Amino acid sequence: MLTTTEILLATTISIGLILLGYQVYFLPQKKPLRNVVVGRVSYFDERIPFVPWWVWIYSGLYYPFIISPILAISSMTEFYVICFSYYLLLFFHVVISYFFPRKTPTEWRNYEVKSAASRMLKFVQSIDKGGNCYPSMHVAVAFLAGWHWFYYYPELSWTTYTIAGVLAIISLSTLFTKQHFVADIIPGACLGTFAFLIYKFALYDHLFNYAVTLRHWFV
Repeated sequence: MLTTTEILLATTISIGLILLGYQVYFLPQKKPLRNVVVGRVSYFDERIPFVPWWVWIYSGLYYPFIISPILAISSMTEFYVICFSYYLLLFFHVVISYFFPRKTPTEWRNYEVKSAASRMLKFVQSIDKGGNCYPSMHVAVAFLAGWHWFYYYPELSWTTYTIAGVLAIISLSTLFTKQHFVADIIPGACLGTFAFLIYKFALYDHLFNYAVTLRHWFV
């Protein structure tokens, strides 16, 4: 595992990379190539109630979880390589969003602000205007983080059940906050899994060697 100092450093870098990544994530919204289409509301979407409280899971649990693989790795070199996997996923998602821009119905965002949860959700929606909800980036990134946990810390008996539970809760939060359609969830999970497989089995060894070389240059 990383030392306390390394964990703090990796966490700080992760926050910076998340903020930078959002500038790329929002490109399809700011400079679209095609008109955004409102997605089809399915029978299941209609049956899922709007529960603003879930925003605390949607944002409050999501961000700590996606950087939590820091606790599973054993070196900063692994951390730098893992960071690339998140940006690889971001690249895939942005490409999809440019060709298949989709947003949720406007009425899903028309609600009264009555609580701290609804105010928080309004704040989130004021930043994320919609237009790239397919597939769910929330679910995709969460699944990518989960795969990193499974890979780097497989010996823990509680890992599978805990990570699976967190992934399920985060996925549900995207539905109860009406940020996504039901149809966005499985594609999001598949995208996160695909990005991990490409990263791990096609790019990891090369990236790790490059990272080691760079560290030798600067250390």
